[in-house]
Amino acid sequence: SYQPVPIKPLALTADSSFEWQNHQYVKVGFGNFTTPYFETGLAFGKPSQTLFNINGKFVTSKGSLPFQEFTNARLKVSAIVSSIANHELTASLSYNLANQYKYGVKPNLVFNKDDLQQNYNTIEAAVGLHTKTDNSYGISYHPQLIASLFFDNREGKETSILIKAPISKTISNSLKISIGIDADITSYSSPLIIGKISNNIFSVAPTFAYNNKDLKLNIGVMPTWNNQEFKLLPNITAQYNLSSDKLFATAGLLGYYQKNTYKSLAAINPFLDQPTTFLNTKINEIYGGIKAGFGKHFTFNAQLSFLKYVNQSLFVNDAVDTKSQSFNILYEPDLKAVKLAAEIGYTVNEKFSFLASTKFIQFTSQDSFPKAYGILPLEISGTVKYKILKDVFLKGDLFFWDGAYYRVQTIQSNKSSAAVDLNLGAEYKVLNRLNLYIDFNNLFNNQYQRWNQYNVFGFNIVGGVVYSFH
Repeated sequence: SYQPVPIKPLALTADSSFEWQNHQYVKVGFGNFTTPYFETGLAFGKPSQTLFNINGKFVTSKGSLPFQEFTNARLKVSAIVSSIANHELTASLSYNLANQYKYGVKPNLVFNKDDLQQNYNTIEAAVGLHTKTDNSYGISYHPQLIASLFFDNREGKETSILIKAPISKTISNSLKISIGIDADITSYSSPLIIGKISNNIFSVAPTFAYNNKDLKLNIGVMPTWNNQEFKLLPNITAQYNLSSDKLFATAGLLGYYQKNTYKSLAAINPFLDQPTTFLNTKINEIYGGIKAGFGKHFTFNAQLSFLKYVNQSLFVNDAVDTKSQSFNILYEPDLKAVKLAAEIGYTVNEKFSFLASTKFIQFTSQDSFPKAYGILPLEISGTVKYKILKDVFLKGDLFFWDGAYYRVQTIQSNKSSAAVDLNLGAEYKVLNRLNLYIDFNNLFNNQYQRWNQYNVFGFNIVGGVVYSFH
């Protein structure tokens, strides 16, 4: 729940001699497991008037196991209109495809691809308007409307409309008041249910923000209606300067909902069955932490949180369909946990950067189920980027996590093994507009499982070219 702080320049001189150029590129590659890769980013227009962006990506791969293959594709077209007085209008239209198969099947069972296919499609349109600076009354606002259609290959369909209407007024240099009105409306249908399921959350969030040299304080409440059930949620955060803008103490008392939809659950676990019920997760959090920045290169932050989850979604193997290893959703009505999150970074201009983070969560009590099925208790990640020569870039990523608990068809609880995944890559500029790249993924060739019965691909390599038009 880190909140970005807006940057306001004290002085800004326009450089009329500068002319922005459209930056456009195409990235093409190929790898083992029959993995073609394509990515592009295109921009047209002038930022001071109207700017159009096109972003696309396509990758497909086929593993060594039967039905172990996937295809991911996305295309997004967006426009930014900046010529309106003190306003900026944004609009976008996107399509996403995620196609995979339930390849975690038992040996010696016969299936065809249609039996195991999981195909998810998302069409989304969004429009927003925001003020560039506070108007003469000290008011700024940013209304947004996002509409989406999510559907699968088995007649499951979900439509969503999200309306966000935040508005704020600056009272003085240190005091601002704001109010946010959100309406999140979802309708879901499936052959497994009769009629449709409505899942709606409405909230109002008035907040007072106080900000001076040493203290940043936000005090607010959030009246929320979760499918007509009313809850008054706290929204209080504080940050105090302990030492000359180098060391800060943070604390907060928060309440919020995590909305569970077919789209959000499938994004976590793509091998699940069509849901038949939806319960949104209410989270209450009390946290404290520190943030630090030493010298010009080093940053650090850590946060300890005490959490209570109401109706937390858990993933378990289907106890009825023992062949295809599908997953069902369970909702834990009362789950308490302690979470420690930390991040450390070191950066030297554009030549070297290092970032490492860890998240450890310990569940202290549960009401209905013996384990928090499908939730990783420990995650550690690190990334390094190094410009070794003028035209040679190296990068590396390391991921480690402790295995999650899972429930087998006999209703017994087991635990997945821990996993380590190392990725290395390099990029070399051969011409002014042309770069060569190569990526080595899962360098240790570890055959771990994020979800029970589903081994990852193992070691893979992808290489190709990146061409920039400007």
